[in-house]
Amino acid sequence: MMFIEGFEGGPAPQQRTGETVSGIAAPAVSAIIVVESNGARHEADFSSGNAFFFAMPRTDLEHGIYLDHMDAIGASGRLLQTIPMDDAS
Repeated sequence: MMFIEGFEGGPAPQQRTGETVSGIAAPAVSAIIVVESNGARHEADFSSGNAFFFAMPRTDLEHGIYLDHMDAIGASGRLLQTIPMDDAS
């Protein structure tokens, strides 16, 4: 998987006004789940070509919540990989 994380404001998570993650997943990946620092889980928008995109909800950013990690999920629903975002600082 290749991805890029973008944000406006910051660099500290509580100073951000916008944050996104987008990329391309391997063919074996059927979903990308984005997990926030508060434990909330969101399924990223996922195309038939395995491109994905997720934008953090603005209200979460206003409360200092940040992207904690992404889970790559296979066709069987099995967790294939956890990708840490390391955004706590």
